[in-house]
Amino acid sequence: MIKILLFFTLLFTSFTYAKSDRTLYSIGYAYIKVKDLPTANGINMRIQALPQANKKISIQLAGTLSHQPLSDNRRLRYASITLGPAYALTPFIDLYTTIGASGISYQTKENINKDNSSKSVSWGTGITFTSSQNITLTLGYEGSYFKIEGKSYPSYALISNIGYRF
Repeated sequence: MIKILLFFTLLFTSFTYAKSDRTLYSIGYAYIKVKDLPTANGINMRIQALPQANKKISIQLAGTLSHQPLSDNRRLRYASITLGPAYALTPFIDLYTTIGASGISYQTKENINKDNSSKSVSWGTGITFTSSQNITLTLGYEGSYFKIEGKSYPSYALISNIGYRF
């Protein structure tokens, strides 16, 4: 039984079935949490393309966007754009890391006419699984630190995407 399982595992990860040289487009959900502020739900979009020179390393561009209306006419906005390399461990598993810029805007209930906003460097990491039918599932993390009115607000986003390699 172990020999059969090992055979199918090697067959599944074989380079003969690799489709990782195709461009990946994916879209999905982002759960965003900023310390001491309400959580936000957003959307994440990702494009991953493989340069012609290398079969293992690709370039990935990702963006996250959220607009969360809150009670008492308050709101929380979050946006980020990141870029970075993805490394193909096998034709079906990619690890990636990104770095970029992010911004947050928050209205407090004390002063709904004032927009507290901050910009920061953001970073991320994750993993992409690709099926033999070129359907992908990406799980990732994105983090940053914001300063609003002299106070530090660390944030993180948990990301899950579904996509396709064309």
